[in-house]
Amino acid sequence: MADEVTPPEPAGDRWARWRRPLRAIGWGALAVMVVAAVLAGVHIAMNNRADETSLRAKPGDCFSGESDRDLRRVPCDDPAVRWMVLGVVQRSSEHAAKQQACAAWPNAEASYWESRNGTDGFVLCLGSVIAG
Repeated sequence: MADEVTPPEPAGDRWARWRRPLRAIGWGALAVMVVAAVLAGVHIAMNNRADETSLRAKPGDCFSGESDRDLRRVPCDDPAVRWMVLGVVQRSSEHAAKQQACAAWPNAEASYWESRNGTDGFVLCLGSVIAG
C-alpha cells in the first residue's frame, strides 16, 4: 500500500491552526495593556497626592520652621510664622537655588528648593517675619 497523501489546506483554512494561539496572544496583550493602564493610574494618583505635601507656594504664603525638614505652611496670622514667600523661581537646579536663584529678591534671607525628579525643581525665596 502506498503512503496516503494529505491534500493541501484550502486557502480559507490557511490560518486555522494559528487562530487559537493568535487569539490567546491577543487576549494576553489586552491583559497587559489593562494592567499597565491601572498601574499608570495608580502612579498618577500617588503623584497627585504627593502634591498635597509639597511646599509649592506663591508669594505672600507663610511658613513656620527653621530647616528644610520642619518647614510647614501655616496661616499668616499663626504665632508660629517664621517666613513669608517673597518670590518663586520655577525650573531651577539645586545648585542654582543655593547660588543666585533669589537674587531678584534682595530681602530674601533663605531659600527652599524642591524637585520631583532630582534635577529641576522650584525655589521659594523666603523673607524673615519678625513677630511683633
